Amino acid sequence: MATSPPASFLGIPRELRLQIYEELQEQNLECKVLKKWRGGHDSRGFYATPIRDPEARLIIPWLSLLLSCRAIAAEMQSWIRNQAQAQGDDKHSTYIMETDLGGQESQDMGNVIWQRIPCAPTSAKVLLVHCYTDTRNSFWGDGGPLNIVRSMYQTLNLFLHCGPRLNPEKPLQDGHLHLRELVIHMHLRQGALRSTRADGSTARRDAYTEMCGRISLILRHMGVLSGSFERVRITDGEEEYEFLIDSSRPFDGVVSDHLKRYGFDWGVGGARASKSGLMSL
Repeated sequence: MATSPPASFLGIPRELRLQIYEELQEQNLECKVLKKWRGGHDSRGFYATPIRDPEARLIIPWLSLLLSCRAIAAEMQSWIRNQAQAQGDDKHSTYIMETDLGGQESQDMGNVIWQRIPCAPTSAKVLLVHCYTDTRNSFWGDGGPLNIVRSMYQTLNLFLHCGPRLNPEKPLQDGHLHLRELVIHMHLRQGALRSTRADGSTARRDAYTEMCGRISLILRHMGVLSGSFERVRITDGEEEYEFLIDSSRPFDGVVSDHLKRYGFDWGVGGARASKSGLMSL
């Protein structure tokens, strides 16, 4: 009696395999790579330390399948390239991150969660960050930027220099990532906050306008994103603010001592680490 050949992934119809690739790429990861940031101050100035989740494991289903054998890897890589060319959009090259920017009770950055990683870091074109915060949340105090600003800044720093694991002990070997666009989507829990001026016109002042104003000013003034992004968009779903990054003068890696004292170091050593901050995924 003839026996049937053992079942295998490559044995199913190609059309079904391509559907599986699509499903795996679009699967939400829900991976919390950082639990929070912890601020501090010492003789060198202010700093922010990333606190990792000891239970977190960054498992990317499509990557696990791709690494299973060479035949699957070749077919899957070819499919990814063809999809990017055929669709003409950034669906398969957009990294999606989610984070909590705190509120009135917590003036610091909370969970940093990866929702989607559809390609290798070197193939990524867009970093989309969903930021959830209270409408009245402020990022600035009487003495300058609060620790939440350093936390946001250093999260971006770690991603560009260490990849999606955000682990300063495992920096990228090729320097830093280069993407086309950074998109910051602000989700205000109480909606937009507007006031009426004496002349009858309205003015808006809330967490979204602070992000467009003070935070974007830091990034543009320092020039740290030159060579890493080409443009930055900040939106709340209704309004949008955009600015281009001057790529004619790539950032040379030098940060002034004044900015370093505020915790705005740049590069792998920018985020100071403690034992709790270096737990591996």
